[in-house]
Parts: sequence; structure tokens; C-alpha cells
Amino acid sequence: MSLKETLLAIISGILLAAFGEWLAYYVYTSKVQGGFYLGFLGIIAFIAVLIGATLVAIPLAITMDKSSGWLKAKSVFVRTPIYLFGVLYSIAPFVLAVVTFYHFANKYTFHQLKTYGVRQTVVITDEIIGRNSRHDLLFEYEHEGKIWEGMIDHWKYNVGDTVDIIYSTDNPHEVAWYDKFTQENK
Repeated sequence: MSLKETLLAIISGILLAAFGEWLAYYVYTSKVQGGFYLGFLGIIAFIAVLIGATLVAIPLAITMDKSSGWLKAKSVFVRTPIYLFGVLYSIAPFVLAVVTFYHFANKYTFHQLKTYGVRQTVVITDEIIGRNSRHDLLFEYEHEGKIWEGMIDHWKYNVGDTVDIIYSTDNPHEVAWYDKFTQENK
């Protein structure tokens, strides 16, 4: 791969990943309840970030392989750290994309709840227990005459409990346990 091709791939990858991040943020901050098109846009965002990060990672991996090619040490103690660094160097674009999305999503959620947050009492109606993963509690809440379905991580509540939530009047998708939100943001 020539230097020109490498730079073109990296710049294209950065632009595509940035577009995917923007699209994912748009889907995340959408005020529409449900809908096919949001799911479709979310898939496009994921694919754009994945392809963009790959376009950045491949030239980085090739560069790392070429630059460490001079080191033909026979000792595994010398080769292992170099290859480990190469792997980390190659997956960095993927990790950066995920960390960037979560950073901006968390900032958005905090801003929405801090600025437009309203407290409401709800009853936990059901739970979702994932295998080796999330454990979410389900409830419904009312905003401007419409019923919204909420799903938040388990924390300390159980099905049947009556608890307070905080949700954003600007974007009712943004919801959190009221006690947890106030404890974490004193």
C-alpha cells in the first residue's frame, strides 16, 4: 500500500466513522417513539462506523507489521509485546468509536434530565433477564397524554415496586431512576 493509498483509506475511514457516529447520535436522541426507520438508521450507523474504523485499522495494522518487520527476534519475550502492541494499535479505532459514542450519549442524557427532568411515580410491571448480560425492569409512564414504555437497569428494585423515575419532558426516551440520578449528580 502506497502512502497516498494509506492516507486516502485513513481519511475516508475517519469521515465514514464520523458520519456513522453522527447518525447513531441522531438515532439515540430521536424524540420519536418506536418506528422502523429509526432501527434502519441505527443499522446504517453501525455499519458506517464498523467500515470506517476498519478502513482506519487496516492501514494501521499494515504499517505496524512493516515497521516491526525489522525485528526478527527469536525470543518470544521480545516478539510478544510487539505483536500485542500491534493488535491494540489495530483495534484502537473501534474502541475510540465506542468510547466517543458513549461519552456523547451520557452527556446528552445528563443534560436532558438535569434541564428538562420531571419526577413521576411508576409501578414496575415486568423484567427482562438476559443470559450473562443485562437485567432490566419495565414500567410505563405518562407524558402529555401518551403512555411511554420505560426500561432501566435493575439497580435495587423488583417487579411490583412503586418507585420514582425522572424523565425528560423534551425527550421522554431519556429516563432514569430518580434516587440513583440524584445520588450520582449531587
